[in-house]
Amino acid sequence: MDRRRTAAGLCGLAALAGAAACGGCTGSDAANTAQALSDLRNFSIMLEVHQMERERYPSTEAGLKALVEGGQIQALRADPWGLPYVYRLDAGGEGYLLLSVGPDGKEGTQDDISFRGPEASSRVVVPQDGVR
Repeated sequence: MDRRRTAAGLCGLAALAGAAACGGCTGSDAANTAQALSDLRNFSIMLEVHQMERERYPSTEAGLKALVEGGQIQALRADPWGLPYVYRLDAGGEGYLLLSVGPDGKEGTQDDISFRGPEASSRVVVPQDGVR
């Protein structure tokens, strides 16, 4: 398949994944959540490009820095709360988890925003009542 067509398809899937994900958010919470979702979708697209070019996703240890080193992105950005995004490669190497720990800065709490890839089987998880 043509890489440009694949990349365009991934962009479309990413847009659909988060289109209505922030229904319960208000004000700056909505803006921060929307920014985190956008960042996670963009990272996911670049992870797919990385996978197409190298036939594997980066290791957990290499993390999102591998996207900078591989030239897919110019620099890593922090989430809207000033914290680093989390990336973990699944045990079989076929998928990954992207995560913003949210405003409380703690992983595994209700305000986490996560994205599980690859794109074809992506699932976005956003707090039900918005980010506090």
